[in-house]
Amino acid sequence: MFSNEFSFPYQDKVSTEVKTAMSFIIGQLKDKIIVPYGIDVISDPMATIELSGVIRGTFIRGQFAGAFSTNGGMTNYNAGDFLRKRYQLRIDDKLKMVHDVVPEGAVDIGGRDPLAIAKSADFGNLPDAFGVSGATAGQTADMDLLKALRESMPDQVLFATTGVNINSIEETYSLADGAFIATHFKKNGIFENPVDENRVAAFMTKLKEYRGQC
Repeated sequence: MFSNEFSFPYQDKVSTEVKTAMSFIIGQLKDKIIVPYGIDVISDPMATIELSGVIRGTFIRGQFAGAFSTNGGMTNYNAGDFLRKRYQLRIDDKLKMVHDVVPEGAVDIGGRDPLAIAKSADFGNLPDAFGVSGATAGQTADMDLLKALRESMPDQVLFATTGVNINSIEETYSLADGAFIATHFKKNGIFENPVDENRVAAFMTKLKEYRGQC
């Protein structure tokens, strides 16, 4: 997944430079990529979908619905706007959307329980999957919420979107279908560092062993 991970502080409407830079970089690399890829223009879901229409990614993640108090201020998104944009770009049959139940480090303005949010969204917002995070990147996802989601909607696709590491494979993948992982794959497990191929290889070896036992 391509992301503007270091564009701190994040904007709910990113500048043209961010979208142009991401489009250029992905365009340079896409012919060399042999696995499915997606993007996340962090905190700007409309830009994420628009860019997906250009670079032909197959999945995105983000907050696509709800009103939340976040570190960046208040957010208020309507899923209908984003699903219609996906349709208008003629990518609705190609692009999967992973909806955050609750954004990282955020709370629902109305005080709704996260499970209640997910149940309502599962019916009305047509998510392809749900994502569950922790407070920030590298922090363990809300495992209690993941468990509650798995029990209440056993057929829905679920992702742990933060904090997964080699020691949490069994716990995470017993509940989630997949995970978004970055921090653990970095050198020494530090967010700002480059990816360490040895850490990736060790993780994938253990994950394949676990899946082979299931």
